[in-house]
Amino acid sequence: MIQLITRIPLLALAALFFGLRLPSDPLVWGAFILALLLGHAVLFCFDWIFGCLAFVSTEGWGLSVVREGLATFFSGSLIPLVMMPGWLRGVTEALPFAQALYAPVAILTGITPLAQAPQTWLVQLAWP
Repeated sequence: MIQLITRIPLLALAALFFGLRLPSDPLVWGAFILALLLGHAVLFCFDWIFGCLAFVSTEGWGLSVVREGLATFFSGSLIPLVMMPGWLRGVTEALPFAQALYAPVAILTGITPLAQAPQTWLVQLAWP
């Protein structure tokens, strides 16, 4: 929630200087919200696995740093997935991190058409 609040000024700057326009179709917003919820459920399950590893490990902080690094790179927040080479994009889309950030944003921005949203949801449901 804190991350969302801190990104609101960035959204305002993008709208002001770069002409960012959000979709007006409520179906797109509904598909986005469902993909966002499913993506965060995927990350919750993945975080649970890391929590179990931290429980049996003596280095919980190191596991946290590794998880954050993997999530930052493979979610598309550092480099958008559409800018990655094909082989790396295939690997990235197979990991759970893309399901939490890239999949919902791709629906919201129109990279993934609304007709393909059910396929995205099925991929997200297959993860947990």
